[in-house]
Amino acid sequence: MNEIQRLLILPEILPEYKLEHFIELLKVLGNPQNGLRYVHVAGTNGKGSTCAMIAQGLQEAGFRVGLYVSPYLDRITERIQLDRVEIPKERLESLLKRVREASEKHRIPTTFFEYLTAAAYLYFQEERPEYVVLETGMGGRLDCTNVVTPLVSVITNVTIDHTQWLGATVEEIAREKAGIIKPGIPVFTAAKDSSLDIIRNIFEDINKKNINSKNTNKKYIIGENNDTKIYVPEEETFDLSLNGAFQQENARLAAGVLRRLSIEEKTIRKALKKTRWVGRLEFMRPNLLVDVAHNTAGMRTLVTELKTICHEKYYKKVILVLGIMRDKEIAGMCNTIAPHADEVIATRPRWDRAAAPEDIAQHFSDSKVTVIPDVSKAVKEAIKRARENDLVLVTGSIFTVSEARSYFCRSHLTPR
Repeated sequence: MNEIQRLLILPEILPEYKLEHFIELLKVLGNPQNGLRYVHVAGTNGKGSTCAMIAQGLQEAGFRVGLYVSPYLDRITERIQLDRVEIPKERLESLLKRVREASEKHRIPTTFFEYLTAAAYLYFQEERPEYVVLETGMGGRLDCTNVVTPLVSVITNVTIDHTQWLGATVEEIAREKAGIIKPGIPVFTAAKDSSLDIIRNIFEDINKKNINSKNTNKKYIIGENNDTKIYVPEEETFDLSLNGAFQQENARLAAGVLRRLSIEEKTIRKALKKTRWVGRLEFMRPNLLVDVAHNTAGMRTLVTELKTICHEKYYKKVILVLGIMRDKEIAGMCNTIAPHADEVIATRPRWDRAAAPEDIAQHFSDSKVTVIPDVSKAVKEAIKRARENDLVLVTGSIFTVSEARSYFCRSHLTPR
């Protein structure tokens, strides 16, 4: 068994969800996370796109840039990148071996994400990029990326997700996301309403400054220290390659961070236009669309975009291939997309956390739902059913989209 195979069978989360074991592991490894300049990104949706935009902007400005994201679509090496080039598989194997040996020697219980994050820190320590853009895996306060002191902290937005770990309400989840806030470090966020209130209050408490709540809708919410701010992006529009109006919010956050890091405006706009991020409202062919919406808020955003797409492209029918993880809001996601799907094929990606397709199917009328447990077969059937003016949409989980894209590539249905 090679190191990547060992990694894939590790638990995703330990029964005790805490950071102490991981901090101990990093100490044994020589604290490889220290000595680098980080941009730390948390939030419910949009983290990956925002990270990609920030990394692209820094790279466009001439810097060497590390990027750590999760999860992955096609290959595990996608999660650790240097100047948007994936870590070589052999290098990842070697680093994982170092982590495993340290973990076993010192008997430190270690999860899948902790192994991979430790390997990423080792890689960046050795390669010494000038910046590292670091995406949280889940939450923020107890996430194993939350062991660094960044130049900037980013919280994209806060909605309901991972409720068994982060809390049942938006306010509880916001407190977990706001756990990445550090004293004296500026915060950029697209959070709104009660979640913004939580973030602002935690920021104020950590920095011990008086913040004028009346400034919520202004560009900056400023404490006494004029250098430590919460940035709430103003409305502005960018020319993007990424599909979807929702990407404008991510672009505004990324632009704010890049401006804070003194990147020139023309460089920022050039970078945002160049940024690519697969799986997000991605057309594999004119009538084959994939999107990694994996919670109810993401599904609502997808529905908004779907209405526009169907109107502009005159699609007559939407054939939906849907696979969801069982720890998600299955009912909320299905109820959100149901009115916009003419036919539904419920499926199941090859992950232990995946919901049974029968559990998904029960949220749709019997007349329009079919169960096909294998994603590739489900996608093949959807394509077979689709006529010239029909749209095949694959969504519900990044894992569902990953398997669908793999099928598309094997069938030479790659993006054009």
